[in-house]
Amino acid sequence: MVTYRIAAAAALLAAACTTQPTIGGNQATIRVRRGPISPVEMPGVNNSLPVPGAAVSVLHNGVPVAGGTTDSTGLLQLNLGSGTFQARVTSCPGAISLPAPVTFTTPLEVVLIDLECDTGIR
Repeated sequence: MVTYRIAAAAALLAAACTTQPTIGGNQATIRVRRGPISPVEMPGVNNSLPVPGAAVSVLHNGVPVAGGTTDSTGLLQLNLGSGTFQARVTSCPGAISLPAPVTFTTPLEVVLIDLECDTGIR
């Protein structure tokens, strides 16, 4: 009986630590880009690229509640509950520094969070 309780507790802990999104009706789309990609910036010309494979973590009250990696277009879509969250990039291929975390609040029908990693090109 004790072994079963320990195994059940371990399974619950493992489930709580996964990067699956919190069940909720609020869709958040996180877009990760890296830039600049050119040392010369021109008004109206995008100077960044999407980052596929960027690792993103979403926290609620300092506790990770969702996350994952961006797709080939640099997007990660999550369904979150209501509350105030913080999105942060934890790994950004091709960049030398990570963006500051962004705080956002739901409920909203759709939330778009833009995070741009710095390439160091100047």
